[in-house]
Amino acid sequence: MWLAIVDELIAEIEDQIIERKIQRQWETTELGEGTVNVFYFLLNNITTQYLKERSDSLFGWISPELPEDLILSR
Repeated sequence: MWLAIVDELIAEIEDQIIERKIQRQWETTELGEGTVNVFYFLLNNITTQYLKERSDSLFGWISPELPEDLILSR
């Protein structure tokens, strides 16, 4: 169910996805058990505007309203 909600949330920027992986660890997180879907997006004007329109802070991306653990990297 959660993945369907995420798919709907990101439909507008789906063409900005670089990769979608099932992982148990990434940059700053390692899960004790289980896996999650991790999405990698281009960071550009389209995705920056998208982030700004959905929350007034990157720290506002908190479940259940928005996906968590945003990481910006080059």
